[in-house]
Amino acid sequence: MSASVPWSGPMRHRIRIEENTETGEGAPVWALVKTVWASFRERQPREPFEAGRDVPMALAVFGIRYRRGFAIDEDMRVVFRDKAWSIERVENPSGGNAALLLHCRLRAEDQT
Repeated sequence: MSASVPWSGPMRHRIRIEENTETGEGAPVWALVKTVWASFRERQPREPFEAGRDVPMALAVFGIRYRRGFAIDEDMRVVFRDKAWSIERVENPSGGNAALLLHCRLRAEDQT
């Protein structure tokens, strides 16, 4: 039986959490920080299309277990099903340190 994170469903998906290791002005160089089990739930965007683009936004929430000493922030990304998702917000529901919800947007270069 899969464990679940509050408000997000069973954790049956493997995701990679990566950080940008490029410190200069060059192209980002992404390095693996951790691979974890996660739940996945698609979200509906408030505005279905970004201004000036014909591609609708793809939004999702990934739920993972809270890990002491493992900080996740908006400068990192999630890789799921070979697509990179920008982390827009990290939520600790109820402040209970049991789970984290990663609110993400599919990166523009991965939208097709």
